[in-house]
Amino acid sequence: MRPRTLIAVPIALLAFAPAAFASSSARYAAGESTIRACHSKNGALSIARKAKHCAREITWNLTAPAGARGAAGAAGPRGAAGVTGETGAPGANGPQGAPGLEGAAGSTGETGATGATGAAGATGAKGVTGATGASGAAGTTGGTGPTGPTGETGPQGSTESGATGPTGPTGATGLSPAGPTGATGTLPATAGSGESESGSWSVMSGSNPNTGGEIVGTISFPIQLSIAPTHVEYLRRGKSSTNCPGSSEAPSATAGFLCVYAGFEHNEPSGFPPLPTIENAAGAPGASVSGAFVVFIPQEEEAVINDAIDAGSWAVTVE
Repeated sequence: MRPRTLIAVPIALLAFAPAAFASSSARYAAGESTIRACHSKNGALSIARKAKHCAREITWNLTAPAGARGAAGAAGPRGAAGVTGETGAPGANGPQGAPGLEGAAGSTGETGATGATGAAGATGAKGVTGATGASGAAGTTGGTGPTGPTGETGPQGSTESGATGPTGPTGATGLSPAGPTGATGTLPATAGSGESESGSWSVMSGSNPNTGGEIVGTISFPIQLSIAPTHVEYLRRGKSSTNCPGSSEAPSATAGFLCVYAGFEHNEPSGFPPLPTIENAAGAPGASVSGAFVVFIPQEEEAVINDAIDAGSWAVTVE
């Protein structure tokens, strides 16, 4: 029965050996890869490097066999960015590259400013004076020509007037029979296409000041037009235009135009507009078949029209 007892005890003790001898195993494992235990005759179990006085020696490996590889764990969260490292020392210079292609010629630069005038050079030595040439011989003086004879004085003319001739007789008055008197003519009812009329116009403000008001001159056509002018022009004294080529002395107008010429402008206030307006009977710009109005209006309400006189001529041609 003894052998059974010796076997049973070590088995029980070996079951608890990792815990019971943990500290001893650690120290022991520092230089060995196998743990040795001594089982004494009295049943005690101890760790020993060599089995001395052991009833029975028991050994086991310090390192257990590798277990199966476990599954990969989940990726951990991204760590914070590390601190930027210091800049490394500059690397050595690389070998020199091949020369590049020659670039295109640059544009000619601007001419530089004129440099300062240099100092005047020293005056050179005076050259040798040449010898004086010989004087030429004087020419001979020509002789004086003879004086011509003085002519005789003619006789003095008579100062008496000639006799007045007799007055001739008055001639007889010639007889010229008068022609018969023609029939009294009549004016046409209207002026037709291409026919022209002309006349005079005038306007006067009077001696009473008219502040901010207007003065009006009247143009009346002797013969009513078949169609009203489509254009009107007022021409200052001495002016003309393409469609109003005449003057105040000889007014004219092209077809469809009423041309108003200024021949006399007296005492116009500075408030007058550059060109007076030409209006029809309804007060609208233009002219009617029977005439028009020449209207002078000051540019400012404070302008005074006093003793202003304007006059001239006009011409109209039916379109």
